[in-house]
Order: sequence, then C-alpha cells, then structure tokens
Amino acid sequence: MSDPMDKVNEVVEVVRGKVNEIAESEQVKAAVETARTKIDEIAANEHVQGAVNTAMGKVSEIAANEHVQNAVNTAVDKVNEVAANEQVQSAVNTAVTKVTEFADKLTGGGSGGPGSAPGTPTDK
Repeated sequence: MSDPMDKVNEVVEVVRGKVNEIAESEQVKAAVETARTKIDEIAANEHVQGAVNTAMGKVSEIAANEHVQNAVNTAVDKVNEVAANEQVQSAVNTAVTKVTEFADKLTGGGSGGPGSAPGTPTDK
C-alpha cells in the first residue's frame, strides 16, 4: 500500500508536466506575445496617456487641497489619540498576550513565561 503523500506527489508532478507543456506551446507563446504587443500599443496610445496624465493631475489636486490635508491631519491626530489612550494600550497588550499564549498552545512552544514548560513551578 503506497503512502498517500506519494500519490499526491505523483499527481503534482503530472500537473506540473502538463503546465510546462502548455507554457512551452507555440500557440501559447504567440498569444502571450500578441497580448504584450496590444498592451504596449494601448499604453503608447496618445488618448490613454492623456487620460493617465489627467487622472494624475486630479489626484495631485485632491492631495494638495487644503480641506483634504486638514481632514488627513485631523484623522492622524485622532489615531494618535486613540493609540496613546491607556485603555487601548492595555487592550492591545492583553490581545498580544492572548495571541502569544494561543500560538504557544498551537505550536507546543513556549515564550519562557508561566506554563511554557510542563512541570515547572509556574504551571497552573
């Protein structure tokens, strides 16, 4: 009876071979080259370049707008206030501790804290 992983590996190798055959196909190579040529043509098109430049100009205008800058600054200040809040910091620290404990349970590892090694006096 063969190992299930041997069967999986065999299937993976067959699929890999088929994908390589397809990738090496002249039809696929020709289609990829045609697609590249068309994309280059579109990117070089004067109308496309104009539209991209217009969009970039509009984004720059929005970013430079005083109201937008004030809103961004206000948002940054609020985020900083929340991050500096003692209750938020306590909640984050608790979450980090719980995630670490959970990860240690999943991996069987330990962070050197209580309960990290079976039979230690700190186990509960």
